[in-house]
Order: sequence, then structure tokens, then C-alpha cells
Amino acid sequence: MIVTLRRVALAAYAVFLLTPFYWMVNLSFQPNNDILKSVEVFPHGISHKNYLTVLGDSVWASGFFNGLIYAGLSTIIALAVALPAAYAISRRRFRGRQVLLGWLLANRMVPPVVFVAVYFEAARATALFDSYTAVALAHCLFTVPLAMWLLRRYMDQVSRHLDEAALLDGFRAVGAAAQGDAVGVDGDGGAGAAAGDLVAGVDGKGGAGDIDVDVAGGGVDVL
Repeated sequence: MIVTLRRVALAAYAVFLLTPFYWMVNLSFQPNNDILKSVEVFPHGISHKNYLTVLGDSVWASGFFNGLIYAGLSTIIALAVALPAAYAISRRRFRGRQVLLGWLLANRMVPPVVFVAVYFEAARATALFDSYTAVALAHCLFTVPLAMWLLRRYMDQVSRHLDEAALLDGFRAVGAAAQGDAVGVDGDGGAGAAAGDLVAGVDGKGGAGDIDVDVAGGGVDVL
């Protein structure tokens, strides 16, 4: 009985979520006059005129093409900036970290109109006015902080042992990024003795292996 009620509840919830999508498809196959006259859950007359207009009109096609470019550029820029930043925030502990996290959240509360005048002047001064890059960067004002916040939560769930394993395998890009967590740096810029946090060797049987860590030389030798 409980299983049946649970399935009914899930089915009702799925219908509730899918109703807006069905309604958009339903309206897309109805002429504008029929949409304004009455509301029909199951339309009697199906028309493809709206799709022919969108696909055949050069103005609609240009807008759709421009939208794809804006979305693509915004996604690429946001990921290129937010991914390494989220990794650094997750792995490192630095002064002002909590302030930065608070700013990322507060940025979502600021009305976009606040940035319009400043961004307009900046785009005009840098010869980016009326370009794809300018619109993509405008979107990134809000997508980058949101992406950093979401990716930071994701990075927190990724085990640090993966960074250490990659460092052992010679993946220096991850090793350089994770080095600040594993190797302490003193006031003179030299590497401190934090080799115990750097690696933990495990052999094939689950026992600890013999690892020789040369902190000063930056090398890791597995014996």
C-alpha cells in the first residue's frame, strides 16, 4: 500500500513538472487567433505555421543564431574562470575566503540594472560595444559567481586523495595546484616540512608502501 501511494505521488509530481513543457508545445502548434480566443488542453486544429515562420524568417533565424553564440561564449568564459577559482577556494585556506564566499552569494541579490551604466561605459571605452564578446561578458557578471559557488560545493565533495594520487602519477598540473595544501611555505619562500600530508602510499594489498619524498627537490620516489 505504501509503495503504491509513493508511486502515485511520484507520478503526480512528474505530471506537475512536465505540464509547463507540454503547454509550450501545445501552444506552439496553435495559430495565434486560436490562442487568444480560448484555452484548449487538447487542440483540435494543429498548425505548423509558427515553426515555418521561425525557421523561414531571417530575423528569427538571426536572433536564434546570435543566442547560440552568446550562450556558448558565456558558458566557455564562465567555466574557464569559475572552475579553477572554485578549485582554489575549495582546496586553499586564505585570508578573506569567507568574505569572498559571501560576496558570491550577495552578487545574486544585486539587481542587474545596477551594472548597466557602468558596463555600458566600459564596453564603449574598450571597443567592445555592439559585439558578441560584450554581451557574453555581461552575462558572465552573474553566471561566473553562481558557477563558482556551485562548483565550489562540488569540489568540496571530491577527495583530496585524488590530487595526491595524480601528483604521484606525475600529473604536475594538479600537483602544482594541490602543492599549497600539502607543502607548507615558510616566510623566506622555502618549502617546509609538510611531506607527511603530501602522499600516503598504499600497495596493491592495501598496506602502506615505502615512499621517499624529496620536498626540497620537488621529487617523489616510490620504493
